[in-house]
Amino acid sequence: MKKIIGLTGGMLSGKTEVLKIFRRLGAGVLSADEIVAALLQTAAVQKILIREFGVSDKESLKKILCSPASRKKLENILHPLVRREGAKIIKSMRAGVIVYEVPLLFEAGWAEDFDLTLCMISDGENRAARLKKRGIDNKDFEVRSKAQMPPAQKAALADIVVINGGSLKDLEAKIKKFYKFITEK
Repeated sequence: MKKIIGLTGGMLSGKTEVLKIFRRLGAGVLSADEIVAALLQTAAVQKILIREFGVSDKESLKKILCSPASRKKLENILHPLVRREGAKIIKSMRAGVIVYEVPLLFEAGWAEDFDLTLCMISDGENRAARLKKRGIDNKDFEVRSKAQMPPAQKAALADIVVINGGSLKDLEAKIKKFYKFITEK
């Protein structure tokens, strides 16, 4: 029987790195952000977005996200599509453990889709370093962060919380220990 884990956390908390670690350990992995990117390339979704917002490219859509009403409208369009596509992908995977990275897992009300939810928490210093490394400007970070539940609230809702406050080696050790625990019989 497959174990399906929902991976969430605030922006720049280490979710993507954790997904890579799970992949190396043998888990099936998927990302809601990657599903969104693929959907944005489809003619059907582009048509809907152009009708609703006048644009369909990712950069233009980012500007729309500054408005809470527009963000909600966009989420109401994309979330059901992402949820359906994610379910299809999970169904096709053969791995015993599947980790699905969903940044807005709790905000979207998807917790019941998972056997376990795992929330990544990172301190401000580490997030600031990642922000600089990825070339994300502070304004974009602030806008996107405000659209998410505060990390402490996500942590309170999650089944498991992993604090990403050390080195990559430390993070990998934590994830390996967790993976071993959930895969032992």
